[in-house]
Amino acid sequence: MHSQALGLFSLGTTNLLEGPGAGSDSVVLAASPSTAAWTASTNASWLHLSVANQSGVGSTNVVFSFDANPGATRSGVVTVGGKALTVTQAGATYVSAGVLTTLVSSNLNRPISLAVDAAGNVFICDENNSAIKEWVAASNSLVTVVSGLGAPASLALDASTNIYIADAGNYTILKYNPVSNNLSTVVSQYTGISFCEGVALDPSGNLYIADTGHGMVKELPVGGSSLLTLASGYSFLEQMSADAAGNVYLTDFNKAVVDEYVAGGSNVVTLIPSVQYKDAKVDGTGSLYVMNDGGPPNYSSSVIKHSAVNGNLTSVVPAGQGLFASSGLALDATGNIYIADFGNNAIKELPVAFVDPTAKSESGAAGSDVLPAVLPVTENLNPPFAPTSDQSWLTIGGITNGVVSFSFSANNSGSNRTANISLLGKTIAVNQSKNATITRPTLVGLKLLSKGVLQFSFTNTQTTNFTLLSSTNAGLALSNWTVVGTPSNIAPNVFQFTSPATTNDRMRFYTVRSP
Repeated sequence: MHSQALGLFSLGTTNLLEGPGAGSDSVVLAASPSTAAWTASTNASWLHLSVANQSGVGSTNVVFSFDANPGATRSGVVTVGGKALTVTQAGATYVSAGVLTTLVSSNLNRPISLAVDAAGNVFICDENNSAIKEWVAASNSLVTVVSGLGAPASLALDASTNIYIADAGNYTILKYNPVSNNLSTVVSQYTGISFCEGVALDPSGNLYIADTGHGMVKELPVGGSSLLTLASGYSFLEQMSADAAGNVYLTDFNKAVVDEYVAGGSNVVTLIPSVQYKDAKVDGTGSLYVMNDGGPPNYSSSVIKHSAVNGNLTSVVPAGQGLFASSGLALDATGNIYIADFGNNAIKELPVAFVDPTAKSESGAAGSDVLPAVLPVTENLNPPFAPTSDQSWLTIGGITNGVVSFSFSANNSGSNRTANISLLGKTIAVNQSKNATITRPTLVGLKLLSKGVLQFSFTNTQTTNFTLLSSTNAGLALSNWTVVGTPSNIAPNVFQFTSPATTNDRMRFYTVRSP
């Protein structure tokens, strides 16, 4: 945290990416103590803070707005409590990109909960296989991390990628250390919990538990050994999350609510009523992403977003997109959304990115070019998200910092042609003009009209300049031939020139070079 006026502050995120249109967003501010005063400011004319968001006391969501971007991608800074939030706004030609994509579709049995590390690796509670598995982003492969569990129902990662597991089958909260390969018990039924369906960590390392069997939300403070009860009276708590300020977001399936436990007291606020949600994950802006399993008879699942700016609900993944009785969600640092598609035994991802779909124009010669950078530049463009080409004459090359390179062969087809690059669900046309070719001229009808006066024609009509050359040795390189001079165009496609004889000039050869 950062100190300002005897307060300690931290932000829910230090980087945000916005689209080119005008809009508003927010960032979670964590303040300690709760009476700590803070101020906020911006360094860019296109970023704005209302009077109410320029100063305050304690933890909150700080809201800012931004103008439409008429030009290239730009960045500015919102400073809150002495901490910097870098806001990058995509250029005017960028559009939102990303389609729901399957990461894993085999070797899972009832995947129920997810967490994502800083490298984009996805950790999975594989409930009926009693295991924790990992989808490795770099290799697009699935590996088993922990096995022999009871019924893992939820998991969370700390800053060191230690895995905290709610093992509902054994009434325990476990911690797996990937460095030492050690699995230890953190909390058990003997230390105050029943079966647990949810576990979460805040950035400070405080552990939150959905004690489903007791209908309670509990906390194990970082460095502590005793559980604290934060809220009670729930019917069937499911998965949960916590923000940087220590606010906890809960889903109660039977009561059909999404609640927020507000840190620093006993206040519980219902954010979303009347729907049976399975998971609620908060991002660094304070906005909440919620999984609705769809319910009977079709269980067509969907994801909605609860905005921290205005409380509005918007559809992120609508029903009918192939999700079936989905149960778990995860968010990475740049906002990509990961889904445990429980009923399909699959893991899916919705990339959240921006692509410039402006068509590229290329000459007819062979060459190479690049696309404008995908934003964020860290977006995963490896399989299954790798860009593709629909034409064999255009080949996708390397990808560096979001920049996709491609190469193309010469276009000798005699007509213009188009290839399409598919990138995160967007189509980018590459238009290549036909190669400009000139048929080589051939001399015909050479006539000796008189001594040193010759006449000739071409086999094809030329519309470009040409040079007449001569030599007594046809084997010489063309660069060593002699320029005769400028022929006279005496009739259409008929040229005449004079080539005076020289000493020992028994035989002379003529050719035309164009241009």
